[in-house]
Amino acid sequence: ALGVCGLLFMAGLAVAWRTTGGRRLMERLLLNVPLVGFALQAAAMSHLMGTLSLLLRSGIPLLDALDGVEETTPLLTFRPLVARAQQRVLQGSRLGDGFVDPFFPAVGRQVVVVGEETGNLDQVTGELGGYYAEQLQQTLATVANWIEPLLLVVIGGLVGFVYLSFFQAVFRVAAR
Repeated sequence: ALGVCGLLFMAGLAVAWRTTGGRRLMERLLLNVPLVGFALQAAAMSHLMGTLSLLLRSGIPLLDALDGVEETTPLLTFRPLVARAQQRVLQGSRLGDGFVDPFFPAVGRQVVVVGEETGNLDQVTGELGGYYAEQLQQTLATVANWIEPLLLVVIGGLVGFVYLSFFQAVFRVAAR
């Protein structure tokens, strides 16, 4: 019964992931999970800032670059944020002012503002994308270091269980 409930739950998650609303809800939930959320945020920021930097360095105007970034951002949660930032730029505000959101790091917003004020937005966003890529690698290394001992215990337990089951069967046969 528990296995069937687990399969139904996983199927429900898969169906929800395929809908825009369900995926956005699941992303928001995952972004609130301590280590997973930071990793997702770092991956999204790395992609967002790296793509923006690449487009700006290619000579694409900021508004068109933001269109490209919005279309390619993997997390649906960040797409409205990019669209809102684009609207703020159209209204005459700074790009960094459009990135006010709980899921957008304040430090990243401040760095974007500084890049705009100094006229080095393409360079600063590239460096910011690299910074978040490093943060993502460090987070994944930390997760791997935490999972490694856990996997060792689980696999050791499974091997011990098989070992005991095998010898228990051997002793039963020998006792007859």
